[in-house]
Amino acid sequence: MKKVFSIYVCIVMFTVPPFIMGEEYPPTNNNGKKWVVGYFESGESYEHLHTLLGTLFNLHRRGWVKGGDYADFSVDKISAMFRKSYNTKFTWNWLTEIGRSKYITFSPASYWSGEWDSKKITTQTEEVIQHLLSGKLDLLIVYGNSASKALITHKKFPSTTVPIIVGCVPDPIHNGISKTPEKSGIPNVLVRCDLNFYPKQIDLFHRLTKFKNLGLAHADSSCCRAKDSVNYILKASKLLGFNVVFCKAELTPDCMDGIKKCWESMIPKIDALWLAIHSHKFKEKPYYKEPVLENMVIHKIPTWDVFNVKAVEHSILFG
Repeated sequence: MKKVFSIYVCIVMFTVPPFIMGEEYPPTNNNGKKWVVGYFESGESYEHLHTLLGTLFNLHRRGWVKGGDYADFSVDKISAMFRKSYNTKFTWNWLTEIGRSKYITFSPASYWSGEWDSKKITTQTEEVIQHLLSGKLDLLIVYGNSASKALITHKKFPSTTVPIIVGCVPDPIHNGISKTPEKSGIPNVLVRCDLNFYPKQIDLFHRLTKFKNLGLAHADSSCCRAKDSVNYILKASKLLGFNVVFCKAELTPDCMDGIKKCWESMIPKIDALWLAIHSHKFKEKPYYKEPVLENMVIHKIPTWDVFNVKAVEHSILFG
């Protein structure tokens, strides 16, 4: 399902790049200089790339990246780039190399991806904090729960004033990142979230398929840590009257091996399957092409993918 991330700021006590303040603010530079933007993510995922590309489309639509090498900026061009690579690093490099915006610099030295490694995220958080405190950035985009939480809870973070946009965190309130859906409670952290992101999908899936036993495989790993899904599915099961068949996958070098075994074991027990996969190895090994998911089709078990719309082109029924 399509997600719309909108951020509006009314009153702030620090300098905010106007390209995040709404349609009514025309493109302008930062007192004769370009606005410098950085990027920090928990790890590569379809959701992060999809959201980043959506941000670029909106910047182009509002005139911030028009002209120069962006004269032929189009959906077709970006889609071609998207098919070439599933990672945000490729996208960021593309922006830093050919981005000739008069107003924004996508800093090549200010890209960090934690690769879903907690130790790496901790190390990179220190680097990010130093960039924020040294005045090297005018705006930081942060995607993912782990990166957002590591940054916001850092002991030096209260000393920062650079605006932070938090994205790709379906439930920032539950994860301790925001106080309310519209106000983070932190002066320089800008976030707006849809707390119905999961409930709306679960409700629609149930209304479309009338399932009685919903399967969900999850693991304590970066590729399928479905904590938010689990919480919402349990609440929905009580409201809508369906059973939840959980399978906690064993941890293996390839985190998807345990997940696939779970899917296989659940086939006789379920009449619908919920997928919450964060796997960053889309290009090399797309999980949605696994034979076990094709078996779901053979057994007439409908599937719903929470994050990856592209999966619907293959064996996944909804997404």
